[in-house]
Amino acid sequence: MQVSGVDISPTALELGRTTLDQAGHAERVRSLVEASVTDVPWEESSLDVALESCVFQHLTMEDRQAAFREVHRLVKPGGLLVGHMLEQDHTVFQTREAEQLAEDPGTLQLEEGGSNFYLTNIGLSHFFTKEELRELLPGWSVADPCLSQYELPVAEAQKRGYDRYLQSMLIVYAIK
Repeated sequence: MQVSGVDISPTALELGRTTLDQAGHAERVRSLVEASVTDVPWEESSLDVALESCVFQHLTMEDRQAAFREVHRLVKPGGLLVGHMLEQDHTVFQTREAEQLAEDPGTLQLEEGGSNFYLTNIGLSHFFTKEELRELLPGWSVADPCLSQYELPVAEAQKRGYDRYLQSMLIVYAIK
């Protein structure tokens, strides 16, 4: 099995190369490239599987749509997309739903200052719905996106400024 990866950060790519090398998997790496998920320099239908983990949720609507088009272009017929994306039951979205961008429903601009460790400081964040994911993957068979939810311990929720904090993500499995 060969793996490829794309990241906009050269630091992340170097960390990936180092980690794979230290684990004895350097020979399994086909390609690690610095690029945007909206314009990946690989051939059409070159991937059996695409894995997206918490990236598309931080893109503008235009870039998010372009990233999903890139996945469609890159994944072979019969191939798979697995994605991990914020969902609208998340405490941050539920608390700040009234602040979502008028031009991009489901999206919040989260800039409270301080550390970027917490979601509330991470900038543009889109919270998906199951219906939206089906619309972004036309022609794909989308298994019912699995809703993964858990509450943070009270002490951790309070560090983030909440009495209660529900982490809510959709795990997407789609076949082209």
